[in-house]
Amino acid sequence: MFTKQALLFIFWNFQNLKPMFGNQDALNRSYSLKKNKSFRYVYRRGKNIVHDSLSICYVMKKTPGLNVGFSVSKKIGKAVVRNRVKRRMKEAFRQYLDDIKPNALIIIVARPGIEEKDFTGVKKNIERILQKAKLFKEES
Repeated sequence: MFTKQALLFIFWNFQNLKPMFGNQDALNRSYSLKKNKSFRYVYRRGKNIVHDSLSICYVMKKTPGLNVGFSVSKKIGKAVVRNRVKRRMKEAFRQYLDDIKPNALIIIVARPGIEEKDFTGVKKNIERILQKAKLFKEES
């Protein structure tokens, strides 16, 4: 049997272990727009801006809390391609997360042609479309 000190040591170390799988720097799920009702609300009430191979639909809300959804249609390609595009879009968006206004509901929609772009191309498109939508915080 284990002593009390050994059990406490094991328990403490088990609590402080970091998972060995998954990306710890990925876009946090608390930011994600999940419900169909939320997507419909943004599509119905939001402003739509198109740039190159991306489209953005957004609504500014009164309460703080940024929510973002990503949409990739079957026109883009098969599941592997769509998932790759969605991962690139999420990572590119994550890098601008601190610079975006905190009270927005955003949907970023992939358009045909994005599947040929590499990560830097997707990142540039996301930056341009966020600038066009004026979703970056104002510098003071």
